[in-house]
Amino acid sequence: MTQHMFNLVRSMARHCMKGAVLEIGSYIERGQEHLNLREAFPTPTEYLGVDVNDGDGVDRQMDLLNPDQVADVARDFAPTIILCLYVLEHVWEIRRAAQTLGGIWKQHPNAWLLVATHQNQSYHGTEKYQDYWRITAEGLRRLMEEAGVDDSHILVEPDPTNPSDVLAVRQPAGMVWPADEIATCAGGHPWFVA
Repeated sequence: MTQHMFNLVRSMARHCMKGAVLEIGSYIERGQEHLNLREAFPTPTEYLGVDVNDGDGVDRQMDLLNPDQVADVARDFAPTIILCLYVLEHVWEIRRAAQTLGGIWKQHPNAWLLVATHQNQSYHGTEKYQDYWRITAEGLRRLMEEAGVDDSHILVEPDPTNPSDVLAVRQPAGMVWPADEIATCAGGHPWFVA
């Protein structure tokens, strides 16, 4: 998790995203307690943090590539916000992971979906998970399209020509893209629409 992503999510939670949150990849690394996404949302907010690893920030273990575990979570919890931030680069079967995210969103099409990964970032695998991929803005767009999440908006940070981070945002089905609200949420931080 990065501070600029935490700030963007917190601002979106104030301006345009409301309701129950499903965070996929919620494990909090030691030293990153200040980036606990639960704190980005107003209290009380119904929140379910899932991760393949057990530990801080994890309410329920779930492997994004385990169809039974994913089905159980998607059946038991009805999110209006789905976050999968900085997870895809740690999953070897990245296309399958994107397909799973698309499937969760299709089950809950009135939810926001935010999927972030890195285009440029130092290796950051740990003893708990490996680090495999770096994805361009166009690569993330294609992953989301292949996953059936059409009309995702791709934001990059901080440099549009060679960004560190790429973010796919899909607003709820039937909602017009809230360009002004998203610009307000970026609040002067250099998020650019790719």
